[in-house]
Amino acid sequence: MQRILVSLLFSILCLQGFAQGKGTLQLCTDRGLYTSGEYLLFKVFAPQQVQTGFVTLELLDIHGKIISSVYKKVESNQTDGYLYLPDSLKTGTYLLSASAKGNPKATLKELFAINRFSLLTDPSEQMFRSNGTEPVPMQKDAPITIDGMPDTCRLRQQIPVSIHLPQSLLAGMKRDLAISVAAVAPDYRPLAFVRECGIKAEDLDGYDGIQIRGIVRNLATGDLFDKGVVLLSVPDSVPVLDYCFSGEDGSFSFRLKNYYGTFPAILQAYDRNKKKVLKISLDKSDSTRCTLPAFVPAPIPSGIRSIAETQTEIVRLGKIFGNDNLNVSRPVALQKEYLPFYGLPSETVKPALFVDLPDFAEISRELLPGVKYRAYNRIPTLEILNPVTLNYFRDQPLLTLDGVIVHDLNMVRRLGSKDISRIEICRKERFYGDLNFPGVVAIFSVKPDLKRFVESEDLVKLTVEGFQPKAAWSVPGNIRSNEPDLRKVLLWNPSVKPQEVIHLEMKTSDVKGKYLISVQGVDETGRLIIKEQTFEVN
Repeated sequence: MQRILVSLLFSILCLQGFAQGKGTLQLCTDRGLYTSGEYLLFKVFAPQQVQTGFVTLELLDIHGKIISSVYKKVESNQTDGYLYLPDSLKTGTYLLSASAKGNPKATLKELFAINRFSLLTDPSEQMFRSNGTEPVPMQKDAPITIDGMPDTCRLRQQIPVSIHLPQSLLAGMKRDLAISVAAVAPDYRPLAFVRECGIKAEDLDGYDGIQIRGIVRNLATGDLFDKGVVLLSVPDSVPVLDYCFSGEDGSFSFRLKNYYGTFPAILQAYDRNKKKVLKISLDKSDSTRCTLPAFVPAPIPSGIRSIAETQTEIVRLGKIFGNDNLNVSRPVALQKEYLPFYGLPSETVKPALFVDLPDFAEISRELLPGVKYRAYNRIPTLEILNPVTLNYFRDQPLLTLDGVIVHDLNMVRRLGSKDISRIEICRKERFYGDLNFPGVVAIFSVKPDLKRFVESEDLVKLTVEGFQPKAAWSVPGNIRSNEPDLRKVLLWNPSVKPQEVIHLEMKTSDVKGKYLISVQGVDETGRLIIKEQTFEVN
């Protein structure tokens, strides 16, 4: 009977561990102590329901203010990336938050940052430690063996290391391991914990793209506007356009699925009946918010105080000597299409091949037969000849400048031959979803400049943060004896395939001190497994 009870209790505990771990984002970092001006490297193991999609990483201060954030695509329940810690970062405690749309919990990890322009000289100065009530499910001392790591190493010593994983552990590991070797303050160990998130209804609908959303109102009355046309233009040599109609509550939403890096975009809204002027209001709270823990003051560990000056000096010298070991893949800024959104043009004209003309009215008259741009009483009009009826379309054709739809024809009036690289013309009526265009005139300038588009109530210019491109932490090759090796991160590999024996090669740098080798992964229950070992470099 006692044996049955023990077995039942063990089963319940295992099920509780699975229930706690299966919905938890597990967050790993290369270390816990940083200096402003450095990179923070991270790895996220996503739970089963976030096999694909993306996660949001945010650096927060203890008051919940967002310092910086990135979006990372998730593949096979995992992803990795980096955050740059700005030079303006004050000395103190910060939180790294990992959250996923639709996931009820966010994972937060504490870290301590030292501003490289200020030292910890005041002995009464304190730090704040988080009081997270729900720790992440983890096994701290996993049955993993690290062989070949001496207790003490020389500067610039090449060290082969072997990591052994038992079959019992390997059987349940479906994701990669994250292995780091980095300088640490031995008496400071950052905490990691889970917090509840407030999830909006719209966050439950898909996890595969970054959202841009907001509200459209009638500018004159302030009322929410139904069925307003909202355009999202991404200017490029091959322009991208997306559109939607505002709902009964005036809301609109775009989801950007395959955009990387930082790129500009323009939002416009208009009434299809051309009777009302609209106003766009953006909802900027795209990240999933979670409740922050309480923070309590605590003494700054002596280990942090003793290495603070050295840490800041290393970063300063690294800036001088250009020690930057992060190799970022060239971002694919936009999702390229083979054709622009308006389709294959009927004709393409390059004004530079002809006589120099001073403005667009002259260009249309001399180089664009069937395109009539005229100004009557200083009010410009634009028409395209219908090749079927041989009459001009009754409505104004679609006019774009560098991929952005133009409603004010005066914007292109002063563009001459020296300003325009090419003009693409569609002489037939074109359909784009529910929108139809009585012909298209697409102008591409020699020097694209979004400053031509003036922000107004119905036009908003954005700088969009797409998904962060992939990056790898590299170890420098042969460094001359008179060149400093200032790495505090000797090894960072977030994508190590689990196997019985893992062989690694690492090389110490010119930075003396305590180092920690850390092996982190996730078992079949979603629980974080960790094996760590310290050594010294002098």
